[in-house]
Amino acid sequence: MVHSVLPESVPNAEWRPRRLFRSLQFDGIDDYGTFSNPLVDGSDWSIIALFRIKSFTERDIVDVVSNPATINGVTIYQSTKEIKVGVYQADLVPVRLTVSAAEVGKWYMVGMSVKDAQFFKGYLNGEYVSQKTLTNSTHFSNDVFNIGAGKPTDRLANVDITFILVYSRALSDSEIKHIYQNPYNPPLDGLVLWLSPASIDSVAGKWWDLSGNGNHGTIYGATVVEEEGEVTVQ
Repeated sequence: MVHSVLPESVPNAEWRPRRLFRSLQFDGIDDYGTFSNPLVDGSDWSIIALFRIKSFTERDIVDVVSNPATINGVTIYQSTKEIKVGVYQADLVPVRLTVSAAEVGKWYMVGMSVKDAQFFKGYLNGEYVSQKTLTNSTHFSNDVFNIGAGKPTDRLANVDITFILVYSRALSDSEIKHIYQNPYNPPLDGLVLWLSPASIDSVAGKWWDLSGNGNHGTIYGATVVEEEGEVTVQ
């Protein structure tokens, strides 16, 4: 299935409509973003991100870094030409799912969810991929929510990120498909962090949260990329 994520039309200098797509570019050297973790309960949650890999390295794209800082409570990451999602359980046992082979320059919409502290699911481009059963809730303790890095000095990713959605509940398969088909009109129930292309503020160095929960974040070094055309995920 091929799906085009279309931004709003804006006029160009000749007053003809064109498509302008915005994302944040992280260079894999010293760019990252940091937020207060909007997830306080490890029993039920969902995260969805739309991103494009720029180079192959084992790096974190979205990461909830827990205490101790070596523990990645939740992570979407690339590893050896694969895209994976993973959680650390409260007993610090990791559980990981591979959701796709990875290609440089290709866009991916990756989702992950946990329901009832037990059912851990991975999604690719709106479709369910696989599931594992957890034996404990997700490890959240003194967490920081990072994008483009595992920690500000570790596992920095060379990626473009267009949007991130975080929910305090497990989305259904149909809701995740809806987000894939309608990325600018996500379900609002349980939405605790909504990072949209429209809320990137390069002047202030902020990525504003549109969920209404005030989970705004600070961006360090990442630059805004504006591209004419469409973003296509397959």
